[in-house]
Amino acid sequence: MELLEIRGVSKRFGGLAAVDSVDMYVSRGEIVGLIGPNGAGKTTLFNCVAGHCGITGGEIYFDGRRIDGMSPNEICAMKLARTFQIVKSITRMTVLENIMVGAFMVSKRIPLAREWAREVMDFCGLSPLADAKAGSLTIGDKKRLEVARALATEPELLLLDEVMAGLTGKESRDAVELIYKIRNWGVTVLMVEHIMEIIMPISDRIVVLDSGTKIAEDTPEKIARDKKVIDAYLGSAA
Repeated sequence: MELLEIRGVSKRFGGLAAVDSVDMYVSRGEIVGLIGPNGAGKTTLFNCVAGHCGITGGEIYFDGRRIDGMSPNEICAMKLARTFQIVKSITRMTVLENIMVGAFMVSKRIPLAREWAREVMDFCGLSPLADAKAGSLTIGDKKRLEVARALATEPELLLLDEVMAGLTGKESRDAVELIYKIRNWGVTVLMVEHIMEIIMPISDRIVVLDSGTKIAEDTPEKIARDKKVIDAYLGSAA
């Protein structure tokens, strides 16, 4: 049984099919990359999986249980967490307090939530910034905080939506190292990313969307040679 199964999922906004009959899966322990040009439906598919928007057709299963139609809180409680393309930190709260927001999914007791949040904060390399206001952070640290808060919910599957966008070269390399650490921590990863030099080496499999439709799914090596992918996304110069 796969950890995540997406079966024929569609999402329409009026006459527009943002996601059109997509089938895909994520197995435990994988890092799966989801790529495609702007407007391909990647974030919409994330929103469907995480419960932030309802689906028009199809079914979504997490750990053998159907989750489409559930609320984001219910899905998060089942151990599926996500980050957002536009960071959503609570700017007036400290880094530690932001991570505690996620930790309250694990324990409602403040001392236990704080202890767990500190462990996650250290894991993500944010301990030196524990008392800094989230609004004062650099974009790189804000992205890392977004990941930490999601990790604090103790997920089995983590959806990462463009966590490398806007980062410097060093910050991107640090983010890649963190993703490997997350997988080694026992968390499965499904990630959207536009930077091909990053997502290709880090992924076990790549799924490609174009205009809401899945056009390819394979190893990074085969995806890089797939003519449909090159035409739709990589460009003929690739």
